Amino acid sequence: MKKIGILALSGENSGGVNQYTMSMIDALACEKSNKYIIFTTNNNSLYDKLGFEVRKLSGIKNSLISKCVRNISLLFYFLKTFALSRYEKSIFSDIDVFISPTISPYPHFFAGKKYIVTIHDLQERYFPDFFPLMENIKRYIVKKAVAKHATQIICESNYVKSDIVKFLKADVNRINVIPAPPPATAKRDYSANEFEKVKSKYSLPDRYLFYPAAQFWFHKNHMGLIEAFKRVESKHKDVHLVLTGKKDEEILRKNLLDITARIKELKLENKVHILGFIDYEDMPAIYKMAEMLVMPTLFESISIPVYEAFGTGTAVCCSNVVGLPEQVGDAGLLFNPLDIEDMAEKVCTMLENNELKSNFIVSGYKKMQCNNHEKYSGQLNDVLSKVIIN
Repeated sequence: MKKIGILALSGENSGGVNQYTMSMIDALACEKSNKYIIFTTNNNSLYDKLGFEVRKLSGIKNSLISKCVRNISLLFYFLKTFALSRYEKSIFSDIDVFISPTISPYPHFFAGKKYIVTIHDLQERYFPDFFPLMENIKRYIVKKAVAKHATQIICESNYVKSDIVKFLKADVNRINVIPAPPPATAKRDYSANEFEKVKSKYSLPDRYLFYPAAQFWFHKNHMGLIEAFKRVESKHKDVHLVLTGKKDEEILRKNLLDITARIKELKLENKVHILGFIDYEDMPAIYKMAEMLVMPTLFESISIPVYEAFGTGTAVCCSNVVGLPEQVGDAGLLFNPLDIEDMAEKVCTMLENNELKSNFIVSGYKKMQCNNHEKYSGQLNDVLSKVIIN
């Protein structure tokens, strides 16, 4: 039995990557052929009661010197353990293989261990203006390094697989397409009383469209959705729009200010609800009570919220960009995210056609039956076997 380290280093409110990590861990809960050890930050309690050994990274010092050493190691591909402290070497020493659900070089790159990394997308190669200059430089260096040295790579669509080969020059034989399953919580049933508690907790309206973007990045296209919702609201006065998203990150603050200003200009203050961070265990209930998931993103290699909607029996109305048509297939209604009228029309069609909506829900749920935790853990084990054998 091998010891596999799962690097759950994303924050609780970091959105898609955190949801992806939770889905991976949920899927591995019944897998007994290896011992899985979760590494997470000292203040993250999400994984404490899941039945796995959890190691908190509380003794790690990020001094200026250590950061410089790691950055130089990363830039010039120095795969040496001198980038790690004695404490770090000890806490990682017994791990045979690391699985990194996020694009991060720590600690596997510096520890000289075998590792599997998930590369979610390379949107900065298409839309560099979406991100600050330093963020683009960081993404370039990190993705280039981990793609070059990863023992195996996971991605969630064939679209991203082709991008990894094109932009990062990775060996196609090391790239594995494995769509993520929905979180285990998506399967649970809620009583009427539990629904009311969640509804009251977040002051949810009776009827609402739901867009659970983790952050207010420009490419998430909240502005386009607000414009489309104004048209929807003019026809369906009782329908509201519920948004989630991190509010306190400096580089996102301007986007959020622009969004809230436009909401006021359109006189939608009482119809658009920005909830901020949502507790993990409450998310499925919010999906289940929604009229539909609306996913207006301008770039998304794959969408965890789409999988969550499928798993919770929620209708999907979605952008037709990048890997989303491949992911959604015949289980949702697609629109052009740059065409406000098209987006509004598709949302109204879903609101007004219950038979169409029900058919999409059934198709989405069937998709998730084919992409369940058992299948996912089996696919991940196949990748692990390649790593362990080599």
